[in-house]
Amino acid sequence: MDDERPIENGQKPKSIKKVAIIGMMIAFLGGSIPIAFILLNNPFGDHLGGIYDEVEIDAYIPNTVDHGKIYTINNHVVMDLNGTYEEMGYAHGLLAGRWIKYSMEYMFQTVVGSDMETYNQVKEDIETEGIVALNSTYHLEEMEAIHQACIDSEYDMYVESIDRDWDLYDLLVLNGLQDLNQDFDPSGYFCSGLGVWGTDSLDGEPMIGRNLDFPIDPAGYVTQLQILALYRGNESNNEVLTVMQPGVICVETGFNNNSVWISTDNSNGIKNSDSESPITPMGIAMRNFLEQEDGINVRQDSLSFFSSANPYQSFLFLIGSNETTEDPIFVLEGNYQQVVNRTGTYEGTNYIFLTNHQRLLKDPISCGRYSRYEENFENYTSKGDTKVSFEEAKDIIRDGAGGTTIHTMMFLPETLEFSVGYARLINVEDQIRWNEDNFVNAPKDNMLNVLMQYNSL
Repeated sequence: MDDERPIENGQKPKSIKKVAIIGMMIAFLGGSIPIAFILLNNPFGDHLGGIYDEVEIDAYIPNTVDHGKIYTINNHVVMDLNGTYEEMGYAHGLLAGRWIKYSMEYMFQTVVGSDMETYNQVKEDIETEGIVALNSTYHLEEMEAIHQACIDSEYDMYVESIDRDWDLYDLLVLNGLQDLNQDFDPSGYFCSGLGVWGTDSLDGEPMIGRNLDFPIDPAGYVTQLQILALYRGNESNNEVLTVMQPGVICVETGFNNNSVWISTDNSNGIKNSDSESPITPMGIAMRNFLEQEDGINVRQDSLSFFSSANPYQSFLFLIGSNETTEDPIFVLEGNYQQVVNRTGTYEGTNYIFLTNHQRLLKDPISCGRYSRYEENFENYTSKGDTKVSFEEAKDIIRDGAGGTTIHTMMFLPETLEFSVGYARLINVEDQIRWNEDNFVNAPKDNMLNVLMQYNSL
């Protein structure tokens, strides 16, 4: 790999060949949450038929633009955005727009598929139902600004799989696609997952874990496109930090400066097509929630907010706050008809076990995965072990594993310390047992790397 020199004022580093964008959190200090992404060597080589084998991405990024800045610390690039939605969108496009083509390539080749059915469904909903806004057009303005910045910057917007430059509608679809397939959720993809969330663990490793049922993206393409986006809007909004991909403005897992955090474990549920109210993509509704929530009455506020927000898709959210002493983690489930609290932490614990799909009209005990995971949890608590260790979490994942992709996020709200890992499991349909090496060794990450860390600047 070419030299990865820090970007100094007025200095343009050399090109970096075959790079990937992987999120790394650098700091959370004094109401300012810098975000960063790492440029790693040779991540694209095995992607999508090897079309990225020879890609060369120039690592030079402007130090500062209006309403956004980007710089390096210890060879890691740090970015944060501020201003109105339109201003943050334009800065987003200037600073990260060159990589949006890879988000599009993933969407068209891996997610949408050759028949374009999913793409056309979302595009039709955008055109007929206006799903990109919640009684407002501010997020539409943000996406329009991203698109315009890429044009003004003359970035390469060509997407090989569709043989054209990506356009504004493609960007709108990219931001509505999460509701259909959960494609850009940094913790997973597709339906049916195990969740293990908490603020501490038996062996001192705080973690959020997830095991999902369907194999996708063996080369880790989604993980390698992850960046951390910080939105510091006007004075009436909270600051919001979220994991996402270039061009995506939604929240699938995110935090705000009031220590409130939210993550989704939802996909392939019931679309709110019968609703007469404005329909909002789930990820945008989550971002709006974090922008507004002060963390004082999180449970009541979330019930009220999502009852009126009318997300585009049925949802299952994990919501928590390190400022809440009683039942700090709970599950909120709903659609346009009703929103309910599904469950909270067990007495004496701070963990929840959770799988997804529509649960509103079905008792969890009748859902095989859900009951199995709860039985595992009860086994731990009956032994007096009310915290789950990292090794125990791996056992749970192994117990529920099929042909899966595993993402594990370890998170400690008090310090905002968290790490993300990626692994690909062997498919049990091929009668091959789960192999721990596939959990420890990711396709492109040689171990369950600590990708995000809390530091003092």
